[in-house]
Amino acid sequence: MEEFITVGKKAGDVKDENIFGRGFFNDNVIHLRVIQQGRRKTTIIQGLPPEYNLVKINKELKKKCHCSGTVANDLSYGNIIKLTGNQCDIVILVLLENNIVESRKNIYIHGV
Repeated sequence: MEEFITVGKKAGDVKDENIFGRGFFNDNVIHLRVIQQGRRKTTIIQGLPPEYNLVKINKELKKKCHCSGTVANDLSYGNIIKLTGNQCDIVILVLLENNIVESRKNIYIHGV
C-alpha cells in the first residue's frame, strides 16, 4: 500500500508518487460508473483519496484487467481513472487487496 501513497498535495509536486484526486463526493466513498457509448462500455473510478497516486493505481489496474486505461480530470467527476470495458469486479478486488478502501460498503456502483 505504501507505493500508492504520496507526500505532496498536487500531482506536479511529486513525480514518482501518487497523483490521485478527489471527486466531488463524500471523502470515504469510491464511485464506480459504467457508461456505454455506442457499443463500448467504459468503467470510471471516482473519489479516490488524494494521498494515492492515480498513475500507479491505473498501471496496476491495467495489468489486472488486461485493458487500456487513463487518468483524466473531468469537469463533473474530478480526477478519475477510465478503463475500457466493464471492469467493476476486478477493480473492487484490487482496491480491497491494496487496502485503498476499508470495505465493500464504501464502493458504490452506478450504471450498467
